[in-house]
Amino acid sequence: VNDPANQTRTGQEIQVRKRSGSDWPLIATLPYSIPSSEPFEFAYSVDRSGTMLAIRAWVVDTTTVSIYTRASVSSSSWVLQARLNEAAPNTPFPKFGRNNLVLSGDGRTLVVGDFEESSSGAGVLEGPEPAGVRSGGAYVFRRSRETWNLKSLVKASNPDDGDEFGVPLAVRGTDNTIAISGRGERSRA
Repeated sequence: VNDPANQTRTGQEIQVRKRSGSDWPLIATLPYSIPSSEPFEFAYSVDRSGTMLAIRAWVVDTTTVSIYTRASVSSSSWVLQARLNEAAPNTPFPKFGRNNLVLSGDGRTLVVGDFEESSSGAGVLEGPEPAGVRSGGAYVFRRSRETWNLKSLVKASNPDDGDEFGVPLAVRGTDNTIAISGRGERSRA
């Protein structure tokens, strides 16, 4: 359903279901909207315990990742814990978390890809830098209790325009090992 006033699709929601025998009863619904001009590319990740959920969405014309938590696996109440958006201001069309975000098993690390991220620099950076080529990158967030902090922006060691670095990506278990690919990488460097 389109809402002409703010150009977002409305009436959409995330349905959280938990298997009980052969049934999948609904335990919660969470709001979700994206601009009508955007393709519907849903991205989410759940921690190993099933008590933390990261969802890519749009909030006030900005791509964000919303973090929801619940007290226990048996609880049906999900609470918005944080909204994260670290897209570089020099990225004309940020794809922050568009179809590539992942929580670690322990729910303490979140890696969010942006395949059009355009900060200059290579390797592990402290955050977005002045404009460079649209090579892509991955933002690494760490949680300390209820607070999420950007720890680094990871770029390819040889960033080139169109590399789409940050798709796909993965986090290993509960440690700080991450794997990031560049689906548009063309060199053999």
